[in-house]
Amino acid sequence: MGEEALPLPSPGRCIYGYGLFILSNCLLIMYFISLIPDHLLDDFGLSYVPSKYWYIAIPTFLSTLIFVFGFIIYPSIVMLLTEPMESIHLFTDNFSNQKCNLIPDRGDISSIYDIPVEITTKMHYYRPEIA
Repeated sequence: MGEEALPLPSPGRCIYGYGLFILSNCLLIMYFISLIPDHLLDDFGLSYVPSKYWYIAIPTFLSTLIFVFGFIIYPSIVMLLTEPMESIHLFTDNFSNQKCNLIPDRGDISSIYDIPVEITTKMHYYRPEIA
């Protein structure tokens, strides 16, 4: 049987968590060192530190990279991997629980059911002014 994904601590999670904790603390200390003027660093004997430019450029570059990936590249990959409406991979079987009326009859919480792909696609992607 496969392993269950439990939220309990495991040795792997502890090791990765500790490593990320140490890395983030080192980066925070390096950032605080970048705020200290150069003449004070020379007094402490720290003569070799990276240029102040890189303390600003690297986080800016990384945040821009995360933004571009999260809002442009990842949705583009999802759209490329989406099956067309005529695909044989979009089907229903005997185990699907579909309900024709999407509006619940009563005011309470309705039961769980599968919404057909055609309806969700029309709700999200259909634009009458284009068609």
